[in-house]
Amino acid sequence: MGFGELITQYDSVDGVIDSDKFPIECKESDRASVLVHFDEWISKKDALARLEEMGYEAAQAIELAAFGIEYPFEQLKFPILALGSLYKVKSHIYEAVYLYRAEGVRQREIGTVQLPDSWLNGDELNPTIRFLATREINNK
Repeated sequence: MGFGELITQYDSVDGVIDSDKFPIECKESDRASVLVHFDEWISKKDALARLEEMGYEAAQAIELAAFGIEYPFEQLKFPILALGSLYKVKSHIYEAVYLYRAEGVRQREIGTVQLPDSWLNGDELNPTIRFLATREINNK
């Protein structure tokens, strides 16, 4: 299933999500996904380094969309971010694709969250965020 088909299964889709801003990279191998909760304020640099130490990489937008379809109630508990899909909005602002729920309702949404350049270079992100990480499965 393609990215366009996946996002039609959400209750709401942010209008800025498209393949020009968030290139869709389909990996041909089998992938395992895991939700990572650092439970502390963390920068992008530190989050990526810790994912790598665990043997994972940050998920892409299509992997996040597929995860949300397969596990529809996870995003109702907490926001889930795909660090592998960042789009530069301005010289100091980026957008990342994330899954969340609309405030006060049980509605699944896929959208973007703006991240200041300072977060990418050291400032820390709220500890409530979960990160989707993936790795290749060796089927040998």
